[in-house]
Formats: sequence, structure tokens, C-alpha cells
Amino acid sequence: MANQFLIKNTMADMRDLSVCEIASLQGTNPTYTGVELLGYYEKGDTPAPIIYYLAQTDPGADDGGSVINTGNIKLVHDFMNFIHVSYFGIIGNRTEDYTDKIKILLKSQLDNTTFKFDGKFIISSTVIVSILGAKIIGDDLLFEFTGDYNSKFISVEADDFSINGATFDASGRQLKDCFIHLTDNIKNPSISGCIFRNALGTKQGTSNDQQYGIMVSPYGVRNFSIDHCIFSNIKNDNTGTYAPVEILKGFCGGIYISDAKVDVTSPTIQTDFVTGNISNCKFSEIITKLSDGLSQREYTSFNDADGIRFYGGSVAQKCDVNIDNCYFNNVGKRAIKVSYMGNVKVNNISVEVNNLQYQMITLVKINKGTSVKGVRYYGNGSNVQIAFQSDDGGDILLEDVIVDACEVFYEMNPSFGAGNNEIHNVLFKDIIIKNLFRRGILSNNGYARIARNIVMDNIYIEADPSRNSVQALNAAFGWYENEVIIKNFRTKNCDVRVDGGMFNIDGLHITIDNPNFLGSSNPLGNSANIDWRKFNHILDLGDNSSNRTSAPIFTSNGSSTRTPVATNITIDIQAISANYFNPDTIGSDLSINTRKELVNFNRDRLKVGNVIYKYGTALTTPTRAAIIFEGSFLHITNIKLDSESGIFVNTQEGGVAKTGIFISDIFNLTQTALDNPIIKTNRIINSKISNIFSRGIGMFPVVSLGSGSSGNTISEIVGNGTPADVELLGNQPSTRVYNVFNQRDSYIPRGTTVQRPVTTLIGQEYFDLTLNRPVWWDGSDWVDGKKSAASADIAPSPNATYTQAEVQAILTELRDLKSKLRTAGMLAT
Repeated sequence: MANQFLIKNTMADMRDLSVCEIASLQGTNPTYTGVELLGYYEKGDTPAPIIYYLAQTDPGADDGGSVINTGNIKLVHDFMNFIHVSYFGIIGNRTEDYTDKIKILLKSQLDNTTFKFDGKFIISSTVIVSILGAKIIGDDLLFEFTGDYNSKFISVEADDFSINGATFDASGRQLKDCFIHLTDNIKNPSISGCIFRNALGTKQGTSNDQQYGIMVSPYGVRNFSIDHCIFSNIKNDNTGTYAPVEILKGFCGGIYISDAKVDVTSPTIQTDFVTGNISNCKFSEIITKLSDGLSQREYTSFNDADGIRFYGGSVAQKCDVNIDNCYFNNVGKRAIKVSYMGNVKVNNISVEVNNLQYQMITLVKINKGTSVKGVRYYGNGSNVQIAFQSDDGGDILLEDVIVDACEVFYEMNPSFGAGNNEIHNVLFKDIIIKNLFRRGILSNNGYARIARNIVMDNIYIEADPSRNSVQALNAAFGWYENEVIIKNFRTKNCDVRVDGGMFNIDGLHITIDNPNFLGSSNPLGNSANIDWRKFNHILDLGDNSSNRTSAPIFTSNGSSTRTPVATNITIDIQAISANYFNPDTIGSDLSINTRKELVNFNRDRLKVGNVIYKYGTALTTPTRAAIIFEGSFLHITNIKLDSESGIFVNTQEGGVAKTGIFISDIFNLTQTALDNPIIKTNRIINSKISNIFSRGIGMFPVVSLGSGSSGNTISEIVGNGTPADVELLGNQPSTRVYNVFNQRDSYIPRGTTVQRPVTTLIGQEYFDLTLNRPVWWDGSDWVDGKKSAASADIAPSPNATYTQAEVQAILTELRDLKSKLRTAGMLAT
């Protein structure tokens, strides 16, 4: 019988060995080498028979599987760090609650042990994993929750934990915060191939009713991995009467990286930040259940269902987390929220919605140090409220994004104080937005005083065809140390506004082909509070007018000033509402104010070049200008106008003359009648206008300078202006005009006798409307063609009977004529 095993069918049988059976296992030459166990509760309910041996030394307490007390001996089995839990009496697909056995198992075994579960298991209270390297695997593994709101499935409190292939079903119950909690300072936890489903927060008891699949502490959890997991049907029921926010949280989601300690009065400060990876996960039906009929403000406030949520609390926490290749379907509020935590990298996510109770709020809420690449949004007829939103001012990358249907694409909504608030290192690249309802890229809640290295490159934005007032870009930036770069920016049926200090635009194409297009208002900036600045434009490059006199536009070292540049711009207006210029007409989203123009550059120090403007319809009074400039120190070159309208340099802001304006190489290509001069100004000084060409005809000159202008030079003017190509209104001292060509007549500046310039170029011709003839400047006086000083008629038209005064006036005129004839050598002295 030596070297044979004592056979027992069940654990109960093995625990009840007889005295003889115990003796047969003892001694130097025992009858039985060990006990072969065929099952735990019944024969065959374990994967295979196992052998127990007599312990030669004390192995410790009976743990129900590897150490068994029987009589006065202990039997042991070495599972070699791999345990099928059935050997500890934890049998799948039974009605018994084995929670306590599982708890004992997961704290009593050696480090780095793998535990295999097969089938369904009931969990009624929190299982704490406290051994290093615990690994849970299984076939058709299902953990079903039967506990109350004071418990969760698993709390991980040791390093190197992993679980693979498990399904966690909360059975419609409320958990304590989450399914699995990765607690402070654990290292290398891994959760893969798991499903988390069917949790419902119902505001039971006084506990926080937040419901998440996995909670990750921001305090020192390092190198976590969550891969190929599914989070579905995780909800909070917020229907009924709404309690204060501090009582009714209502948060739910797939993954939550945060901790209650971040929100206390004196929050815990990280000594080590959280790092990890979330990849290939799916999130669906993550929803806050709300009452029907709520306002947007209400459902936004009480809807807190996020696929993945980062929250650092009142003291921003650090992290280094990657999110890759994840899919979100019907996530109620946001796919991803990053709030008060930095350095999150998102790559290749897809978001889809179908028949949500309320509008999805945000695809991704971004915080400092967040990069997002490869996003696809499919609304299936539903538009997201704000596709991307940021509460912090810097180190943000948004690249390779396609969004179909949203109200606002990107909102910079910084929580700026009164100090040196800043936006920096922001890159938007390769963006496609279709069916935009309201605004594309928006800087909201005031100006960032500093905006460094803001780049928008290769962006296409198209308005929803049913909307008539959509804004593609409303970027309101500040005045100090600013650098905003816009390249290859294309829009359709949207308007564009860039406001603030230093910007560089290279490639901006705006197409309007919506016959109902009304444009949007100017909703941002202090300048919006000034009556004359309340307007809408298709393109507006402006500034914060209230700061213009108190700060330089760009200061990098306290002494240098840089000039914003806008080049390679195309404005193509194929169709627009006939009511666009009607101040009483309201657009579909935004109130339209009193002043309406098409293109406006309202700022000092601006360089504009290589602009194409197409609009075949005459503009209505009083606008009559394709492009309006309102500023000094402007450099305007290479403008092609396929329009009946021209360029207007306006001085309406404070009535102050504009100075230092250079306008060159302006071409009007239309052959129809002009409705305004190609270049028209109010009062400008010390400026130059040259190389202006117009093919248009009509009752307007090519260039018209407003009364009070002075010190200007006008040259190389070619056109069909009537009665002349250049018009100088009023008294314009030191103005030089030369090389002007009119296809029907040479250049003749015009005006009344009173409006003659005080000084001008010798030989300058002037058509005197009072005399109805030309005169010339000889260096000291205006003279007619006979070299005599020109003078107006002084004799009045006579009555039927001559009075003495009328006769005397005629004699005076005759004497003046004789004097001029003698001066001309035509009458002897």
C-alpha cells in the first residue's frame, strides 16, 4: 500500500478522517503518501483531483484550501501560485454567497498568486485585495452584486494587481462609488477584457450616489492599465425634486480619476502623481436619468455622466495618462472630461449618439497639458452642445478631428482672474466641422491678457444649412505678448472674427452661398459695449478698443512693437440674405445689432495683403464698401475686388484722423457700374495711395480723400471715374497727386472756389465748380489758362431796370478784364 493515496470524495470527508486514517498518513513509512481529493462539495466539482500531504511543520491556520485541519494533523497542498478557486470551496454558478471566502482567499495567499474563477459568483460586500501581484482570471467569469450602497466589488490595496476577462454586473443596484477602486499609491494595476454594467445610483442613504466602473486615485497610482474593457448601462437616477448640488451629486461614468480628498477644505497634496493608460475601451449608455421638460441650464447642471472623468479638485493634481482607441455611444454629458488635472493625451476616439433624452454637452473637456488627436463624432441627427471645451489656458493640442453636428466646436473658457491671465501653446490642426449650428472656435468669458503660440492650421468649418447666423471663429485674445497664427482656414456660410493683439493669418477662405445668411453679432470684448461697435461682419479683424490707448499691441521685451499680418484671404459671396443689412432683422441664434458690413479690419498697425473679394451685388446705403479699415499704420497691398464696391478707410472711432496708411496694388475687376469709389477715406494724414486700377464705370472717382486730409501722396491711378479718377474733398494741404490716367479724360481734381487747397504741387490742375472751368497752381496763386489770377464773377445778374450798384459792378468787371488782358499781352498798356 506504500506510496498510494487515501481517496476522499469531498472536503468534508477529508476533514473527517478517522484515527486509523490519520495514523496511516504518519510515521517514517506511512501507509498512504497523501490524500487524493476528488471534489470540494461533491465528487467532480473541481477541475481535477489534487493531492494533500501531511504537513511536517506548522503551515499556519486552516484557509479552506491550501491548509486543512483534520483531527490532530494538518494537510497541505502547494498550488504553486496558481489557484483555481473551486479548491477553496468557491464554486461558480451556484446560489451560495461566497464573498467571505473570496475575501479570505485574496488576503491569505502568497504574493504573485493567480486566482482562476469559472462561472457566476455573488458578491455582497467589498472584497479587499491586499497581497502583492494578485491576478484574477476566468472563463465566462461573472461577478453579480447583491450588496447595498455601502459596498463595491473590489478595492485594490496592493501593487501589481491584475484582472482579466471578468464581467461585473451591479444588477441595477447602487454601489459605493464604483465597481473597482484603485487606491492610493498602488503600482502597476492592470484591468483588461472586463465588462462593467448595470449600476444605478438611486440616492439611497446619505452616501454619495456616484457610480463609476473604475475609480483611480490621483495619489500615486502609477502605471495603471485599463484595456479592452466595456462600460455599459451605468446610470444615476436624478428624476424628481432636485436637491442642492452638494447633497445630490448624480455623477456617473466609466472611469473616474479622482478622490474625495481633493474636495475637502484642506485638500491632500500629491507627493506622487498618477500615470497610466486607457485603451481599446467602449462606453455606452452612461446616462443621468432626468425628468422631462428641463431647461438647458437645468439639464446641464444636473447631468453629470462622463465616459472618462479626471478631476483634481480645488488644488490641481498632476497626471500622465494616455487614452487610445476608445468608443463612446450615448454618453449623456461628455465622452471625456479633464478638469484640474494636466498632461492627458487622447488618441483616436469615436463618439456616437442616438436618441438621448437631452443634448450631449461636450465631447472632450480639456485641461492644461491635454492633447487630443483623431476624434470622430457621429451625431445621427443630434448635435453636441460644445464639442471641445477648456477651462485652463495652455499646452493644448487638438488634431485630426471630424465633427458632424455641434452648436459650438471649441470654447476656450478660462477661469481667469484680474491678473496676468494667459493662453499659451495651443495647436488646432486638420479639423473638419460640418453642420455647425452656432460657433466654431470661440474664446469666451473675456480676454486672455497674454496669448502665446496659438496656432490654427488646416481647418474647415461648414454651417448647418438650416442656420442663418453661424460664426466659424470668434477668437478674442489679449494685448500683451501675443502670437496667434491662423493658416489654411476655410469656412462655408459662417463669419469670422479675430480680436486682440498680435496675429498672423496666412490663408483664410470664406464662402457664403446661403441666400438666407444673416451673419452673427459681435458678442465679445469690451468694444461690444460701444454703440458704434455693435455690428456683424463676414470677416472682422478687430481689437479690444478699450485697451488701444493704454497698451501696445505686442510687447515682448517692453520696447519692441510688432505688426499683425493678414495675407492670402478670399471672400467669396455667392448668395446672401437681402435682409443682411437690415438692422431690424434677427438671425437664428444671435441678435444682430445696428451696424452691418461685410469685411471690417478694425485695429491699428495691421498688414493686409493678397486679398480676393467677390460679391457681384451692389451694397445698400449707407455701407457701400466691400472692405472697411478703421485704424492707423495700415499696410494694404494686392487687393483684388470683383465687386461694384471698394475700400473705405473710416475714422468713425472718436472722429480721430488716421495716419501712416499705405495702400497699393488695388485692382477692381468688375466692368459694371461702381456704387462707390475704389478707395474712399474720411480724414487721413501722412499716407500714400498708389497703383490703383479700376475697370468699373459710374459716377464715382477711383480714389476719394475726405475733407481735412493732409500730407498724402496719390499716384499711379488708372480708371473710369466720373468726373475724375481722384477726388480731394475740402482743404487738403501738402497733398500730392500725379500719374493719374482716365480712359475718357485726364485727371481733374474738383471742388468749389472755397474748397481749393491752400498749397499743392506747382502745375496742379483743379476744376473750379464755382467758375465752371479749370485753374492751375503757379506756386503762389490759382490762375486760369491765360496765366492770370483766377477770380469769380462779382457782378450780380441785373434786374429789369439797372440800379446804380449794378452798373458800377459791371464797370468793375470790365476794368478787371482790361487788367487781365494787359497782363496777358493782348491789350496795350
